[in-house]
Amino acid sequence: MTQHLNMSIDDLRQTLVRNKASCLSCGRSVTIFSVRHYTVAPEDSGNNHVMFANWTRPSWVYNECDGCGYQTALWKMVKGITARQEKMAIHR
Repeated sequence: MTQHLNMSIDDLRQTLVRNKASCLSCGRSVTIFSVRHYTVAPEDSGNNHVMFANWTRPSWVYNECDGCGYQTALWKMVKGITARQEKMAIHR
């Protein structure tokens, strides 16, 4: 299912940086320049695609690491951020 976000791609990039998203391969921090996307045809949209505010087509969003070149899907970055935040909450 396509996720509808009430934000722009730039807002998403800043949110990932602020929440310290990182490469799943080498651990390098995500930058606003490393978060990329491409649009997909609506009939091809499926799980983990994103529809940004004021866009007419869904997108696949991913990070291409500046260090090792590994590509991480948005849903994996969000999963990593959530797990880290939950771990931090337990240790408080």
